[in-house]
Amino acid sequence: MKLENKKIFIFGAGASRGAQYTHPIYKPPLLKDLHEILYFFEKMEHPRRLNTTQFYNYHLTAKELSDSENDIEKMFTDLLLIDLLFREVNIAAVSPNDIEIKSIIANRSLLEKYFGFDEERIEKMKMLIKASSGIFSNPKNFTTFFIKYLNDYLNLSIYNSYCDYHASLFKYIEFNDTVVSFNYDQILDFTLNSLGHLDHKSFENLNFESVRFPSHSKPKIPIKFLKMHGSLNWYQDIHNHSLIHYFLVSEAESLPESPDGSPFTIILPHHLKNIFYRTNRVFKAHIESFKIALQEAEIIFLVGKSFMNSDNELNNLIIESCSSKKKTLYIIDPLEKDYKFTEYHKNLFNAEIYDTRKTIFQHYLEPFSLVK
Repeated sequence: MKLENKKIFIFGAGASRGAQYTHPIYKPPLLKDLHEILYFFEKMEHPRRLNTTQFYNYHLTAKELSDSENDIEKMFTDLLLIDLLFREVNIAAVSPNDIEIKSIIANRSLLEKYFGFDEERIEKMKMLIKASSGIFSNPKNFTTFFIKYLNDYLNLSIYNSYCDYHASLFKYIEFNDTVVSFNYDQILDFTLNSLGHLDHKSFENLNFESVRFPSHSKPKIPIKFLKMHGSLNWYQDIHNHSLIHYFLVSEAESLPESPDGSPFTIILPHHLKNIFYRTNRVFKAHIESFKIALQEAEIIFLVGKSFMNSDNELNNLIIESCSSKKKTLYIIDPLEKDYKFTEYHKNLFNAEIYDTRKTIFQHYLEPFSLVK
C-alpha cells in the first residue's frame, strides 16, 4: 500500500465491545443487548432509582406493543412516531393532556398518517399512546432517560477509554485519512487524541458550535473524525438546541453532566434516521463528509460494524459513493469467514477483500500486512 492512498476506518459496536479495558461482565453493548441494559438498571441501586420503576414499566409496555422483543429499533421507531404525532397536535412539544389524548386516539386519519393502515398495529399504538402518563407522558422523556442510563452503563463498562488495540490500527493512518464511528462512547475519541490525530481541523465543516479538547492535547497528524450517530460527549446548547458542542475532556478535567446544554445528542437505533440525516445541521454535515471520504478512499478498514441492517438510506449512499472506484477492504469481525457477511460488504463497498481478522485483539497481536 502506498502511503498516499487515502484510507477510511469504520468502527461499529463490535469494536468497542472488544476494546482493551472493559468490564468482564458488563461489556459495551451490541444492538441486541440494549433491552438488557434497561433490566440491569431495574435491579441495581442507582441515583435515578426513584424513576426507574416507572421507566421499567413503560419500557415493558412499549416493547410488548411494538413487538420489539428481538428488534429494539422497532420500539424506538414507534416512540419517535408518537413524539412526532404529539408535536403535530401541539406545536410547542408539550405533553398532551387527557383531552388531547382522546382526540388523537379518535383521529383515524392522523393515526394512519403515522402508523399505516394495519388495524392491529393502530390498536396497539392507541394503547401505547394511552400508556403515556406521569413522568413519561411524552415518549421523548423515556428516550431521554434511556440515553442517561446508557451513559451510566458505558461509564461502568469501560474502565479506560484509551485502547492499544484500536491504536494498533492507527499506525497505518496518514494526514487527511478519515475515521468513522457509529458508537456513542469515547474510546476512539481518546485514543485518537492521545496519538495526536485530533485537532480543530478534524471537525472542520461539521457545524459544531464549539470544540473542546483536554488541555494537554498535542496534535501531530490530524485526521477527519466522524461520529455518524452522535456521541455521549456531544451536547445541545442550553439556549438553542439546534446548536451542538463537542467536548472531550480528561478525567482530571471534570465536566458537568451537561455542560452548556442539556441532552446528549445521539441518534437512537430506529428506522427513521434519515430524518436526522436530512434536518440536523451537524448530522447532515457528517453525511456529506462521509460521502466524500468514501468517494476518495482506496483502502477501507471495517471494524466490528455490519451494514446488514435497516438503514437503507445510508447503505444506498455507500453504494453510490463507492461505485466509481474499486476499493481494497480489510475486515475485523467475528463474521470474517461468513460468506453472506463478507459478500454483502464486498458488494456494498465495491471492494476486494484483502485480509481479515476475527477480533481487534487478534489484529493487535497479528497486524495486517498491507497490500503493496
